[in-house]
Formats: sequence, structure tokens, C-alpha cells
Amino acid sequence: MESLTPNLRNLENAYPSGLEYKDESHVKMGPPSTTDPVLFIVDPIFDKDYHYIPPGYYQLTLDPSREYMYLVQSGKTLAVIPVFKIEIDAKGEEKKRKEQMPQTFWKQKKFLVKRYFKERRRKQNIKKKRIEPEEKVHSEATIELVSAKRYFLIKYEKDTVRAWGALRYR
Repeated sequence: MESLTPNLRNLENAYPSGLEYKDESHVKMGPPSTTDPVLFIVDPIFDKDYHYIPPGYYQLTLDPSREYMYLVQSGKTLAVIPVFKIEIDAKGEEKKRKEQMPQTFWKQKKFLVKRYFKERRRKQNIKKKRIEPEEKVHSEATIELVSAKRYFLIKYEKDTVRAWGALRYR
């Protein structure tokens, strides 16, 4: 009788959690960024159920709503870290807002013409070696142990945003 039933536990076609890669939260929010900071964990981090995060390099991604940080390795989210403090540089955010496309048709045309000439001037300066070809984004991630309260303090810093999160350990 068992030989007639199909193999329901074929692990090549099924996912253990029932979720596919496209269902993961960081994939739904957009493609992975190459400017996200990299966090290096030296020792394994255990939780109360003895699940652990092994040592290694991890990409630290901030949720667009800025409520959570994701610890990502090879496209898989290993930990979701709640953010308890966030600082945003107002001048940098204002500059980003001004660089966004306006809503009305004529303002869009004017914006595109200005951006074209700005990019053209930038390319000429690159050819004359006055500026560097790539725009650099400051990104940094650090982790430190607060043994008195039994948690790891994780600091995320990218461009104009700084966020702090805590990851409890056993």
C-alpha cells in the first residue's frame, strides 16, 4: 500500500516552513541593497530555546517603516531585531526629498532637464578627474555586549539614518 502513495516528503519540492524565498519579508520590500552595512559576529548568539546565530558576516537591513532590522545571510532572514531608538538627519532627508520627482507634468519636465545637465556636468568632471566616479554611501554596523542586562546592542548607520536595536541572549 505504501508503494502506491506518492512520496509526500520530497524535500526537493517542499519547503520545511511552507514559505518560499519570494515570501520572505526582505524580498517583498525590494531588491537587496549593496550599500547596507555588514555586521561581523565573532561568537555564536544563543536564545532561551537554544537556537543560535553562528559567527560570520551578516547584512543588516532596516525595514522601510524603520521599526525592525533584519539580520540577513545569503538572502535568508536569520533574525528580526526591534528598533528602540532612531535618529534621522533632517538636512540629509530634506536633500533626498528635493531630489525626488515632482507630481505635476511641467515640474517633471523641468526636473528632468535639470537632472540631465547635472549628470552631464558630473560625467565631464569624471573625465577630467576632478571627482570620483562613484558616489559613496556611509554605512556601518556594530554590535556590543551589555552583560548587565543580558542583551547585544546593535547599531545601524547608513547615510542619514541611525538606528539602535537589542537582541537578547540566554
